[in-house]
Amino acid sequence: MTPMADGRYLRGELKWADPVHPVFLAQEVATGAEKWAWCLAETATKGLGTDERRMLAHLVRRALLAVPPRLGIPWLGAEWVGFEGGTLWWVTDAIPGAVRLDETSVTLDTLERDRWAQRLLLIIEQWHAHGWIHGDVTPRAVFLDEDGRPWLGGMGVARNWLADRLDQDDLTDPTPEGRDRRRMHLPSRDLFALAALLDGLHPPTGPDALTPWRALDPAVRPVNAMQARSAWAFESVPPSLPTWRHLDAIRVALQDLKFARRECPACGDVLEDPKPAKANTCPVCLAGRWSAYQAREGMCPACQTGVLRHRTTSKRRPACPECDRGLLIKTKTGWKCAWCHAQPDTGTLTERELFICEDCDQALAPAADKTWQLGPDGDAWTMREWAELAATGEMGLGNGMCPKCDARGHTENGYFTLLSPLTGSGYERGYSLRALRKDIVPWVAVGQTTANPGLVCRSGDVEFDTTPQGLKLVRAESNPIAEHLGQIHDLGTWHRIARDLPTAEEEDDLEELFNDALRLAYGQGELGLDGEANALCWSGRAVWVKDGHRRSGTLRITPDRIQFRGWLRRHMGLVSQLKGMDFDGERLFVMWRESEADWEFEVTPIRWNLVLPSGRRKLELTASDLARRFAVPERSRPG
Repeated sequence: MTPMADGRYLRGELKWADPVHPVFLAQEVATGAEKWAWCLAETATKGLGTDERRMLAHLVRRALLAVPPRLGIPWLGAEWVGFEGGTLWWVTDAIPGAVRLDETSVTLDTLERDRWAQRLLLIIEQWHAHGWIHGDVTPRAVFLDEDGRPWLGGMGVARNWLADRLDQDDLTDPTPEGRDRRRMHLPSRDLFALAALLDGLHPPTGPDALTPWRALDPAVRPVNAMQARSAWAFESVPPSLPTWRHLDAIRVALQDLKFARRECPACGDVLEDPKPAKANTCPVCLAGRWSAYQAREGMCPACQTGVLRHRTTSKRRPACPECDRGLLIKTKTGWKCAWCHAQPDTGTLTERELFICEDCDQALAPAADKTWQLGPDGDAWTMREWAELAATGEMGLGNGMCPKCDARGHTENGYFTLLSPLTGSGYERGYSLRALRKDIVPWVAVGQTTANPGLVCRSGDVEFDTTPQGLKLVRAESNPIAEHLGQIHDLGTWHRIARDLPTAEEEDDLEELFNDALRLAYGQGELGLDGEANALCWSGRAVWVKDGHRRSGTLRITPDRIQFRGWLRRHMGLVSQLKGMDFDGERLFVMWRESEADWEFEVTPIRWNLVLPSGRRKLELTASDLARRFAVPERSRPG
């Protein structure tokens, strides 16, 4: 087994393979407790520069240290994080007898699924509460203990950054955000991924509590784990079929549709035509000028004011091995430190190189892997990393900053990554921890996500690229048009889509659907000829056919009576005595419950004139419409 963390742990064999975060068995030396050792795989960072690899490692380290460990929940933070042989390692608790979910065939009933969701949400909530997303809620990151309880391990911070930097889309990601790198850092990605994971273990048979999580429309999805847990009891209601009133309301909305020339279809704010920021302008505040750290490797990381002086000790002028600060003075009984007054054993004195601060007397001594250790028990980093700490006060904040807003970032190989701040209302809201090409950053700083001319909503939630065919939607966050990403329409059509109205091409279908809905309302007795339910049902020309004789007249039907008035005679019956009606083309059959013979007519279609909120409307009614209004479940047609 390989010692690590200065002998605190012993690392053993590979437990679970992973292209980014493989897991090894480990043991804590002092207690003998089983642990898991995770690392950022060297193969995952091939093609990156040396500083980029270190920056990514520090990025993962910051994520691990940002989420504090919580009793009973492994992987929320880590009990040790550090570098071994130039590779980032971190150690977490181990779950005895654990198996990885993707190596099992688990199925869940509804109750078990709900318990899993609540348990995993609790872990995801801790990430979201500290400004990070997990980013890897997949079966390979879920582990089951001996009792079958799920635990969420791993994280997607490195995976997401590498996807940006190496231009690799994950087409297998179940979430819309995961397949679109412009949105992969949104917290809602974790929730969609969790819903997809649970769906695979318990496929839903109807509307359930996960329905709004799976919705492609972000407007109805919880935006973070806190909202998801509070809205757990929510169940979506399937929409009903459109009625004539609903369709008429759509026609009224189309008539009233008005919008300004640059009005955003999603929120009503102004669509602006942004120009890219000037070169080297800070993308966060747009006021400061981005510059490299003014850091020197001779600056003390402890006090951040003093200068480190290089000193080579020898047996004639050795440095104290106890404090690494003072030089030793020869006394009658041996050696004595002029700083800490220690009297070390002469056998421990060796020649060494030190960097000692002129102001605070802290010393950097050489350690393994070309690193330098601060004090006898301090951290060990490269001199460049110590210089970064001396300049910024924190490790892993890149190689540049803005003096105006104190934003920090890393630039290398034509890519820029904003490392601080992680949250805010501007560039940092969607692009912190993103590896963006430098040529795109000036556009992203002013609200765009591409380097193409276009329009951006002043609120920052909607972006269009201008194309010869129209406006292409390239970004939309939590609004009615988000599910139409990538589509191209003119501005008027986008306003229709945002209001859930049919496009110009769909209006013909709307009219046909509206006619069908009106006929259905007439057939169900909801509407009469004057637009009311309890009103005239029919009034038009008809021919009475009986025993080969034909008599022309007028057929008039009210909710109470059926009346045929010919030239010489009039026939009348009560609707209450009606058995039903049937039709054959334009022939109408009126059937009675009593022994009276059925009536047969040849009906001339009538024009139905309606006055609706959307305006006047004309519709032709035929014998089939009238027969359906008075139909019975089982119709008996005369032979």
